[in-house]
Amino acid sequence: METINPLEAMVGIRAMEILQRAPMPVYEGYEPDELAMMRIKRRVEEGRFADLSDAEQQWVCGRLIPSLTRYGCYPPPAVPTAPEEV
Repeated sequence: METINPLEAMVGIRAMEILQRAPMPVYEGYEPDELAMMRIKRRVEEGRFADLSDAEQQWVCGRLIPSLTRYGCYPPPAVPTAPEEV
C-alpha cells in the first residue's frame, strides 16, 4: 500500500518537487520543547491550529512544515549554509 503525503495531495506533485528543492527558510524564532511539540501536534490533528499561540503558529509555518516538506523529518538535518573559501 502506497503512503500518500497529505501536503502533496493538496498542492500537487510538481509543487512538492519545487518546494523540496528550495532552500530552508531562515528561522530564528521560538523552538518548542518536547512537551510543547506533543501539545502542538495534538491541536493540529484536532483542527485547532488557531488555539496555538502566535509563536507556535509561526514555528509550525516557518520551521516545522518546511522541514517536513524538504526532509520528511524534524528537526531538519544540518545543512551547510555556504561553501568555505580556500
